[in-house]
Amino acid sequence: MIAAANVPNARSVIERTFSWTGPLSCHSMVAQIMLRYGFRREEAAPYVRVALTEGDTWTLRVTAGDAVIAAATALTSRAAAGRALQDALGRLTGQKLGAWGYLIGMRPTKVLHPFFAQDDYAQAAERFLRDARVAPAERQLLQEVGALQREYVATDWRDVARKVAVYIGIPLCPSHCSYCSFPARIAAPDEDWERLTADLCRDVERAGALMRRHGLTADSVYYGGGTPTVLPAPYFARLLHTVADALPLPEEYTVEAGRPDTIDAAKLQAMVRYGVTRISINPQTLQDELLARIHRAHSAADVGRIYQAVRALPFQSVNMDLIAGLPGQTVEDMRANIRTLTAWRPENITVHTLALKRHSPLAAASAGELPSAAATAQMQREAGETLRAAGYLPYYVYRQKYMTADLANVGYTLPGYICRYNIQMIAERMHILGIGPGATNKVLKNEAFQFARCYFPWDADVYHRRQEEYLRQRDELFAGLASKGERV
Repeated sequence: MIAAANVPNARSVIERTFSWTGPLSCHSMVAQIMLRYGFRREEAAPYVRVALTEGDTWTLRVTAGDAVIAAATALTSRAAAGRALQDALGRLTGQKLGAWGYLIGMRPTKVLHPFFAQDDYAQAAERFLRDARVAPAERQLLQEVGALQREYVATDWRDVARKVAVYIGIPLCPSHCSYCSFPARIAAPDEDWERLTADLCRDVERAGALMRRHGLTADSVYYGGGTPTVLPAPYFARLLHTVADALPLPEEYTVEAGRPDTIDAAKLQAMVRYGVTRISINPQTLQDELLARIHRAHSAADVGRIYQAVRALPFQSVNMDLIAGLPGQTVEDMRANIRTLTAWRPENITVHTLALKRHSPLAAASAGELPSAAATAQMQREAGETLRAAGYLPYYVYRQKYMTADLANVGYTLPGYICRYNIQMIAERMHILGIGPGATNKVLKNEAFQFARCYFPWDADVYHRRQEEYLRQRDELFAGLASKGERV
């Protein structure tokens, strides 16, 4: 039963602070819901208090000042409690659910996983999304993505007990893009490339030994960052050589070569020689004025030159990233970007929505030049329509904090060229073996696809000084795998 008092109008919510008590397993859900409605946690003097109790059923109590906003009993699940909390906050603030309905978090397609093994998947997923009050366009997008992902996402943890997605992190960049809040730093003029490369190669060799010890195979290998191709060519080739020698390479092997100004012929030849199959070239936009505004050290012509160089080599697929909502960007700018990319025809195109992250340089500057939410939404909508008309299919989607309106980041693919790694990162249904500064290791620990984790530090100096300690932590994490793979 749910009871609610008369609540103040949204204009009365002056200080959006909250505190909450309840099971630890609900912490992330409650935090994301409160963020959606603009509340920050403050235990000392909260305006809203949330109390969640788990028993045979769930109980929710929400108060604002002296008013009881909601008192819900006999809720059947944690998800039902989350929906009741959103209803209470909606009444308090006057804020509507929005296009994604009750769905929260950055991985909306995860709600479809329970239906993947069902024969009536499409009907079951549609019923769920309607019940979750997801808007028609977002329902269609999630259904399209889910239909492509079913083949690649495990429904039984035993099917992936001996598979890993390998991530190799290199947290350095040639410059700091204005929208970026990653803790990757700018490579110094006197950067100790020898030390970093030696550390990475040692890490790779230990990872290879770990995989052999536990009988693990790689579903994919992915270099991320930062900008992995910031490594000078001789060091980059040395790392690629070490990976080829130490790891059992999969069919999909990706290098995030995001900055065209960090790619040259020697690095491309090294990638071909050592088995890289997929490469990302990420212009973000193709207007020189906008590139300068977001602190990219390359021109649109540089992007075209590198793309043609890549196309002359035997890479199986190429990804290119764009961002909608950049400072000063117009709808026509995005139309021009999509026209160019569909003419070039890379196998994958990802259209991101600008997320104004709190620790990015852009957030510290004036946001007055940002396009309106309506204009950014039009960029995303028209991009999706044009890409579908050109034969591309949406295959992964994720959302971020501080993203414009109810938008998302959407990856599109030509048929037969999906990126397995991107799907596994969003699905979170496979072990992740992390290598290098900033890498995360995740090991599935039960049939519910829950993870045990360990993290490597972003700071390359800390990573160097304490590398053996972190490599031992990773060894211990993966030692939890059962010897024959019947259980995780």
